[in-house]
Amino acid sequence: MLKHFVTFLALFALLLPTRARAQEAEPGGAPQAQSSTPLPQSEAELARGLPILRIVVAGNRRITPEDVVTYLRERTGQEFSPEVLTQDVRELYNSGFFDDIEVDLERLEEGVVLRFVVRERPSVSAVTFEGNSEIEKDDLKEGVELKANTILSPPAIRRSIQKIRDMYAEKGYFLAEVESETVPQKNNEVEVKFKIREQGQVSVKRVTFIGNESIPTDELRSLMFIGNPGILAFGSGGPFRQDAFERDIAVISALYYDRGFLAVQVSTPRVMLTPARAAKRSSQSAAVATCA
Repeated sequence: MLKHFVTFLALFALLLPTRARAQEAEPGGAPQAQSSTPLPQSEAELARGLPILRIVVAGNRRITPEDVVTYLRERTGQEFSPEVLTQDVRELYNSGFFDDIEVDLERLEEGVVLRFVVRERPSVSAVTFEGNSEIEKDDLKEGVELKANTILSPPAIRRSIQKIRDMYAEKGYFLAEVESETVPQKNNEVEVKFKIREQGQVSVKRVTFIGNESIPTDELRSLMFIGNPGILAFGSGGPFRQDAFERDIAVISALYYDRGFLAVQVSTPRVMLTPARAAKRSSQSAAVATCA
């Protein structure tokens, strides 16, 4: 029985052109006339239209062969198509479960056998945090997208880093830095560590208003938590907190409604960071915010 083998790398179809043109130079340097040189068809092209005898899955550990096959359009008994195979490999890769995928094609006289060799991504055994003191670890674990006992996902790690930054920004730590480290473990598992540098809490330097023609600035400022040292007596204008900031926006809107300005619009305020004026300032005021 005649057998033929070919291996496909993930996301690439080995479809060779049936013809190629070659141009050779004579010893004198003048090129010869172009001629067409036929090239042999690839195994994928030779297998086109043959029935698929079997689909085999290898290399999987946690994911069952049945789950792998659900991502495939190729089915036993169907005619083989190189283009469909390329789409199947792409779908498997986009599932997020695999780091690498190869396909071995065995061409027999009566049909073809497809063997999908996969390398699974590691699973996350634990998610840990270092350097956090202002936010509890349990709150960080609940807030991040990446969880233990899930498949390692680089996009999920990036989104979790951004989520941690956002959580610190809500508490006024706009300068917090976060990086991740993936530590290999046994049995194709990893521990993901988030290393945090909280830096100093941002204090409010100045609150300004634009467009308030009917209500004086002093009256608006007196209603605010943000930038009011009488309420948040810390530094020049108190620490910035996102929850207090949003409360102030709602209070300003309510004041205008009470005064009969039902069509008033309070635009989303801008928060601008400015560098600290002196290196000797405490870490609690390493930066200041200007709100407009």
